[in-house]
Amino acid sequence: MLVLGLLAMPRIAAGQDEEAKPRGEHTCPAGQTCPMPQDHEAMQARHEAMMQMHEQSAARLQELQNEMRAATGEAKVDAIEALLDEMLAQQRAMHAMMMGMHGPGGPHDGMKREADPDGGR
Repeated sequence: MLVLGLLAMPRIAAGQDEEAKPRGEHTCPAGQTCPMPQDHEAMQARHEAMMQMHEQSAARLQELQNEMRAATGEAKVDAIEALLDEMLAQQRAMHAMMMGMHGPGGPHDGMKREADPDGGR
């Protein structure tokens, strides 16, 4: 029990430090407090929008998967095609979004590819 208590002590103390900081500050790498970035609220809003978009995309894939599983015969082939098309469209959109986030000259600049690598096939 003593060992567990000693191991948990730094984590408990770190949690108390986080609560004691003013809302507009965060921990910098050196352990000092720094002001939040100017665009923190905008970043948070973009993150929320991305998460909502992700949930909608996942729901759309689930819907198409359910349709595929329920289909038979030629309708099943059509349902598989619809699911595959949606998956590829989501992948392309994610790729374009990631490239847009980093922009030209960003960390992924050397890995440039077309947003549509298979030409829409």
